[in-house]
Amino acid sequence: MALLFDDSTGDGQLLNVDSAVVTSTPYTLHCWFNSDNDSIDQYPLAVGDKDVADDFAGIQLRGSQGGDYVAVFSYSGAFRMAVSAKGYVPGQWHSATAVFASDSSRKIYLDGAVPVENTQAQVVQNIDRTRIGRSPDRTDSLTGEFSGSIAETAIWDVALTDREVQQLH
Repeated sequence: MALLFDDSTGDGQLLNVDSAVVTSTPYTLHCWFNSDNDSIDQYPLAVGDKDVADDFAGIQLRGSQGGDYVAVFSYSGAFRMAVSAKGYVPGQWHSATAVFASDSSRKIYLDGAVPVENTQAQVVQNIDRTRIGRSPDRTDSLTGEFSGSIAETAIWDVALTDREVQQLH
């Protein structure tokens, strides 16, 4: 089942759980998305600290950067990011999987393609929020709202292997 998120309403459409689904690495985030906007940055699935704006991680669609790439990121004072080798196409379904194998390994898979990895060390602390459809930071501003449909979100408390990610696509 897919949920439609409309960023133009201005009312902050999102799904939010202020409890820990995962608390530390390793973990894997996965979802299917169909964005109708390739000119904005969007967060289909992310986790973070509900009380501190500087600790969060997840999947980001990087529409405002050109190329419409998808990234896995962590943020704790600075971004650590790996960006997909190809971009997404608005109006089409895509799968995105972010694998956080350790505090120095984050990989992004777009549509099951060979992953891109970032190996810069960074610890995201106090993860106690899970969000679908918007940035997980603590601010009340409507940052990173998703525009389109999100389906089949999943979070595992392990780092899925390349083969396991391939089976999701």
